[in-house]
Amino acid sequence: MSAAHAALGEELLLLNHAHQPANTPYRSTDAICIRWHDDRALDAIDTVPEVLASRRIAVRAFDARHMKSATLAAMLSFVVPAHNEEASVAAAVAAIAAAATAAGAVHEIIVVDDASTDATAARAAAAGA
Repeated sequence: MSAAHAALGEELLLLNHAHQPANTPYRSTDAICIRWHDDRALDAIDTVPEVLASRRIAVRAFDARHMKSATLAAMLSFVVPAHNEEASVAAAVAAIAAAATAAGAVHEIIVVDDASTDATAARAAAAGA
């Protein structure tokens, strides 16, 4: 959140966050605000929180030495939790792959099989995850 999203008089913690801590020219930190007594988690599926929807989000790629590289394409990782989803996991993987490919994104799809007792893992692998 940002201070602009706080109610008048609401207590906030202002913390310094290092989101690129490497000792390179791209080292970067920024202040983040956290509500002091907020114990609620976002309980929403397929929803972008308003606090993120109103912000620009940038994606940058860094190599193993934490250096920005013009030749290194950013990769999107899609992590799909699954438990006994053999009937739908292949379609989900195909839909994600089609959308990412249509957008021109280099991507990977990771299906995390949570102890399924069906063929979820095999169908996800067969679909390309």
